[in-house]
Amino acid sequence: MSGTRSTRIRKTSLKRELEESQNGNSPKAPRNEIGSRQTRASSRRQNQAHMKADQSTSDEDEEKKKLTKLEEEEAKENENAFSFLSTNDSSSSGEESNKNSPKISDQEDESDEDSDIWEQVDLKPNRDEKKDEEKDVHISASSETPSIKTNKKRSSGAVEKAIRFSIHVMHTCCLFYHGCRRNQWSCRRELLECLLDKISEERPSVVEDWIKSERTHDDLLRLINGLRSWWQKKFSITKHGLRKLGYRDFKHGFELGFEPEIIENEKVFIEKILSFEGSRDLSAQGFTALCRSLQLNVRLIFSLQPLTYSTAAYDNWSHHVLPDEATSSIDGDLRYPIFWTEVYDNDQKRWISVDAVVLNGVYTNDMSWFEPKGAYAESKHLRMGIVIAYENDFYAKDVTLRYTDVSSNRCKKIRQSYSPEKKDDTYVRIFSQFTKKKKNEQDLIEDRELEQKVPVRELKSIADYKNHPDFILKRHLKREEALLDDAKPVDRVVFGSKKNPIQEEVYRRKDVLTCKTPENFHKEGRVIRPGEQPRKMVKARAVTITRKREHESKVIESKEPVMQGLYSSDQTELYIPPPIRDGKIPKNGYGNIDCFVKSMIPQGAVHLPFRGIAKIAKKLNVDYAEAVTGFEFRKHRAIPITTGIVVPEEFAPQVLDEFRVYQRELVEKQLVKERKTAIGLWKRMINGLRIRKRITEDYG
Repeated sequence: MSGTRSTRIRKTSLKRELEESQNGNSPKAPRNEIGSRQTRASSRRQNQAHMKADQSTSDEDEEKKKLTKLEEEEAKENENAFSFLSTNDSSSSGEESNKNSPKISDQEDESDEDSDIWEQVDLKPNRDEKKDEEKDVHISASSETPSIKTNKKRSSGAVEKAIRFSIHVMHTCCLFYHGCRRNQWSCRRELLECLLDKISEERPSVVEDWIKSERTHDDLLRLINGLRSWWQKKFSITKHGLRKLGYRDFKHGFELGFEPEIIENEKVFIEKILSFEGSRDLSAQGFTALCRSLQLNVRLIFSLQPLTYSTAAYDNWSHHVLPDEATSSIDGDLRYPIFWTEVYDNDQKRWISVDAVVLNGVYTNDMSWFEPKGAYAESKHLRMGIVIAYENDFYAKDVTLRYTDVSSNRCKKIRQSYSPEKKDDTYVRIFSQFTKKKKNEQDLIEDRELEQKVPVRELKSIADYKNHPDFILKRHLKREEALLDDAKPVDRVVFGSKKNPIQEEVYRRKDVLTCKTPENFHKEGRVIRPGEQPRKMVKARAVTITRKREHESKVIESKEPVMQGLYSSDQTELYIPPPIRDGKIPKNGYGNIDCFVKSMIPQGAVHLPFRGIAKIAKKLNVDYAEAVTGFEFRKHRAIPITTGIVVPEEFAPQVLDEFRVYQRELVEKQLVKERKTAIGLWKRMINGLRIRKRITEDYG
């Protein structure tokens, strides 16, 4: 070991000499001569620097060779010194000796020189060994958390449904606006004049016969058929029209798979119609403009095809929705129109539907030809649920009832809801701002016709009774629905086969009551009257973790599911909160007060719905209670939403005055802070400009 020690000392001295020569401290290589290639300006000094640099470089190379030789000798001595640690595996013995050698040397020699040497020891074998140890680590995941996975799945499904509903509403509004713009463009005077000149030039007899006619029903049909036949031959379908593709996943990419028709503005719209080529949607819009050029009362009809809000796999993208290349014509796979025309018949006081592109016919009575039907239409995602009529004066009207049954399941997948009595579906609220405020006799007649147009379906199966507006079966009652006590069946029907007949009682839908739990009625400011019995017992639902644990413990004890009673609104009465006594606000077990509705505020108390007002009441020693106005559910916990406080009526003015003073102080503090920040920014900018000016003056 003494040889090893002397070798290390020699190594240390040589290493220090090498470092000093590199730093310019050696007399052989002065600091002002090393690296003179970059700083000397004269050629003489550069030559001297080159000579001395070469001399110092040669000295450094000799010292490095000596140091390398000493390191090799030291490695051999270390290998002999730790030979007793060798094992059968030669590779592992090398790793162990390299690993343990610095530890033993540190224990034997504690001098500063040795510590400086061993700080530079290469520790790569240790890192390699650590990597080998990490490779042997096995991580196993426990599978005892099925509830967490289920909750994540449910929450993700709820989020996806909310996103799809937002997309559905937004897409519906965009399509509605698209129809508004196309209808507006098809009413332009320059377009109508050009179309009138074109039809008068090529089919003068059609126009002259209409001008000379008495404008009867037959004359109108003769005119429409003449215009339709001319337009069908004149207009060429060269582009793809609107097509619903469904919700598309990232794995399918973002390419449409076909080139759609793009019309940027009104000018391009008019040019394409006058060139008589484009999509079939553009053709229907051009035919509407042609009818308007003859001063007919015409409406552009648009069957909206928005993305549905359902999360079913049916509404997702598939290759079936793409254009069928096997068809000879463009969009020939879409057998039902998206746009068509309605012409008003003054003789019979009704609207006539005309399609000069797809169906190529005139329809006066049976409008079911326009409704997509069959598996082929379903594969193309064609559904009729919203049909909008755009008039000459730019108003719009929902005429879906003329073409389909809005109470059908197929229609309800597009429309959120429909209630003939309340008229409270989403689309009525959206389109109400585009309807006429003052209706003429023609509009009133159409309204009465549409109200009577609700189709009466033949109830032949159980599915026909589902979601029927007038009748309902007991099996179709929802969880929160119950029948009146005196409800009597209006009919008894038999379903199924002769061998296994099923008899069902039919009730009127007006005999169905909507029921709620006592907790839900409490949020509406109502309580169950004493002595009332539940109209229905259902399995209790648990949303929060605490409630779920309570139900689980009850199920373990009773071996039966936890049931909960539902009550109707006629079994409730208004909730009367306890009165104020001695200026004290009545509080619940959590120290606050429920104020879901105004009637839940105690008599003699005032609700102050201001944020941060509680600290003011506390400062004035006024008794108060935080007002709980709702709940927010996050991470399976019910978090109360507090909105201000409730204080006695006599202390309300004092609290409000102090709160106003507090708000003014906050505003003043905020202004002072903003002013200080602004001054600091201005100061920083001015200092920067001064520095820039000084640098420019000094250095140009």
